[in-house]
Amino acid sequence: MAKLPVVFIIGASGQVGTATTKALSEKYGGKVKIRAGVRDPNVDKADSLKALSNVSLVKATMGADKLEETFKDVDALFIVTPPTEDRAELVTKTARSAKASGVKYILALSVEGASEMSDTPFGKQFTEIETNVRELGVPYGIVRLPYFLDNIFMVKESIQKHQKLSGWPIKEDKPMSAIHPKDAGLACASLLVDYENHNGKIYNLISHRLSVGEIAREFSSALGKEIEVETMTYDESRRILASIGLPQWRIDGFIAFCEQVNTQSPALNTTDLSDLERLSGEKPTTLKDYTIAVAPTFM
Repeated sequence: MAKLPVVFIIGASGQVGTATTKALSEKYGGKVKIRAGVRDPNVDKADSLKALSNVSLVKATMGADKLEETFKDVDALFIVTPPTEDRAELVTKTARSAKASGVKYILALSVEGASEMSDTPFGKQFTEIETNVRELGVPYGIVRLPYFLDNIFMVKESIQKHQKLSGWPIKEDKPMSAIHPKDAGLACASLLVDYENHNGKIYNLISHRLSVGEIAREFSSALGKEIEVETMTYDESRRILASIGLPQWRIDGFIAFCEQVNTQSPALNTTDLSDLERLSGEKPTTLKDYTIAVAPTFM
């Protein structure tokens, strides 16, 4: 019997990591061996991964010194970039360990318009990640993701208590790209299983483009009550984000992102949305379906 290829997801407990591991388990469990790398397999966040069939949970800390041993016999590695200030360093160290271990393919997670926004906090980080992975000399792929639909939970209290979508300094009528983690997981799983056909490729995974106003209208429909948009200034948003403990680098990155949306920067104005469906083989989650699914938690 032919040996099954090994797919390893490091950073598997986050949204994209979990969605990718789940898609691999459900769609390709008999075609690949799946290893989900997490910092601590015993924490509650790892429980959803433990429940998946054909998945082995592995203790693996991104950027750690002993990853070469962890990556032995791995064919395709997905590095799910963490939400930390030193993420470029962590991803680079992890990728170098993968190369030393003989990993055949590295898939790295980036953001929409990374190279065109290298002068912004997030753009600088992800441009460094893309450059370092590309220059490593190992077959690679990059998936660029836009704004997560699940970020709506940042304003959950405002919707519940005040019937307002408040806290974002994004103008109501300005469209932006968005992704549902489930959609991203399906596409990444397909790519990892068929990695030999995706060397040197960069994919923009976008479920659809929408505005804050459209989000408010769909939530109004799903909740059966009017949800208004209350657009804040950049300074007001900075104060709110600081008050909930968000680190300064993330605040700066978020505000820069909002400025790019408000000016409709070409970097965040991807027009070709075909990559997602072509890779996943499924239609993207619609905003209507998403709001209906999460509405009960906003009641």
